[in-house]
Amino acid sequence: MKRISRLNKSVIEHIKLEVHSDKRGKLLSIEQTDTGLPFSPKRSFYLYDVPAGSTRAGHAVNCDQFLIALRGSVHVELQAVDGAKKSWELSKINEGLFVPAMNHITLKGFSDDALIVIYASKAYADTKYFSLEDLKKE
Repeated sequence: MKRISRLNKSVIEHIKLEVHSDKRGKLLSIEQTDTGLPFSPKRSFYLYDVPAGSTRAGHAVNCDQFLIALRGSVHVELQAVDGAKKSWELSKINEGLFVPAMNHITLKGFSDDALIVIYASKAYADTKYFSLEDLKKE
């Protein structure tokens, strides 16, 4: 695992997942390990058919998330409460971005064929959403 940046007192990590390959094809496994997913997912959801120019997210949540571009690409921007910004382009099926709870993220620049999966550490009913202004108050 490679530590990329510290935003909002949390470590954002770009994680390369192991691909198993042989003559039958390739296999990518998502599991909680020291070199894989840093939490046990309670939920997964997918973003696709996002219209050109649209953005998704634009908030922080009270759970850890792991994002992967299964197909196509997306630009992920994280913004800290002090205004610091960091961005990543996700476009490889075997690379994802671990986003700890309470980090404000925005997804934009979706390619036409983008299929993005997000694994979350909490169920939808237990997830709370926070604007950047909410985070500044804390």
